[in-house]
Amino acid sequence: MNMLKKDNAMLNIIAFILFISVFSLYYKPSFTVALIMFLMFLCYKFYKKETLSFLIFPLDFMKGIILFLGCILLASLVTLDKENINKSVEIIYSSLPFFCVYVLKTYGDIRLGIKAGLIAVAIAGFFLSIYEYYVLDIPRVGSLLKSVNLWSSALGLILPLSCYFFYAEKSAKLKILWLLCTFMLLYSVYLTKTRGMLVALILVIFVLGMQKITKIMLSLILIGIIYFIVNSDQFLFLHRAYDIERLYGYQASIKMWMDNPVIGVGLSKWAEQYKTVYFPQGAKEILVHAHNIFLFFLSAAGSLGIISFLYFMYNSLKYLYKKQKINIFYVFGFYTIVIFMLHGLFDAVFIYKAVARIFWLILAVYTAGVFVCDSGSKNGEGIKL
Repeated sequence: MNMLKKDNAMLNIIAFILFISVFSLYYKPSFTVALIMFLMFLCYKFYKKETLSFLIFPLDFMKGIILFLGCILLASLVTLDKENINKSVEIIYSSLPFFCVYVLKTYGDIRLGIKAGLIAVAIAGFFLSIYEYYVLDIPRVGSLLKSVNLWSSALGLILPLSCYFFYAEKSAKLKILWLLCTFMLLYSVYLTKTRGMLVALILVIFVLGMQKITKIMLSLILIGIIYFIVNSDQFLFLHRAYDIERLYGYQASIKMWMDNPVIGVGLSKWAEQYKTVYFPQGAKEILVHAHNIFLFFLSAAGSLGIISFLYFMYNSLKYLYKKQKINIFYVFGFYTIVIFMLHGLFDAVFIYKAVARIFWLILAVYTAGVFVCDSGSKNGEGIKL
């Protein structure tokens, strides 16, 4: 029994470090440290002859991931360009948190580590955002990820999880804790002044209002968002000076795809191609990417990239949608992907490993049912519909 407790404590420590590591750009080796701890734990389990089966991954869900990562790699290999290949390898490497979560969950209960990690990120991100905005007078904060767009995208991925914990928690004291955590994340979103994320959140909240989810929580969040918008000069002017530059980027992306329909211009070549070949007449700003994840994969990886990415998103949504009837936890997972895709219409942050790692980790938490009580688990806490 003591050995089981020690193993479970080790699992949660690794889960905690893995969670906070994907949010830490102030200490970049943290993710490597988390992976080393994970590998050491695996070696320990193999030494005890506690091996794993690949059947821990749901095959109907995994085909979307395999297709997407495989097509991205293929589109890069065909170019025979070292930078393109390196970028595709980086995208694949960024998916490691997904596999880590699945393995850890198979060995035991990692709920405490995930919850502690989320609370730590919410507190650290909130106070750093407050410091940047009110002390350093930075108009749009980047907080833990040092970038406005990266931080807002990350918040969109973890905010629904915090809302779920508030909804599912039975203890009044812990319910207050998760309400505070949700507030800190929401206020951090406000301080990024990111329109795309706010639009995504508002749309999802309206849809969730029609689900079997407490309308009080959703109403409070919606009222908060509207209050922030009304009281912020940043949001009153929905049109910003650089918006026209993004439209130029969209047009250029379409042209890139038309000239390179199968494999695109290359995952690492978009900025170079935009500057030297597809720079539109009238444009003033040299963009580094398309500011639209769908147009980015269309132009940078061609039809191979966009079709595989769309199938990956569709397959993820389908998997979570089917699970919604089992447990409401999957409802929050489903709309987390929806928020991610809606925000993707305005930005392409998924190509950055910081956001990609967070996305893969959160995707695993939902699809692996870390907080769901099913027939094969004794440690779930999900609420059945």
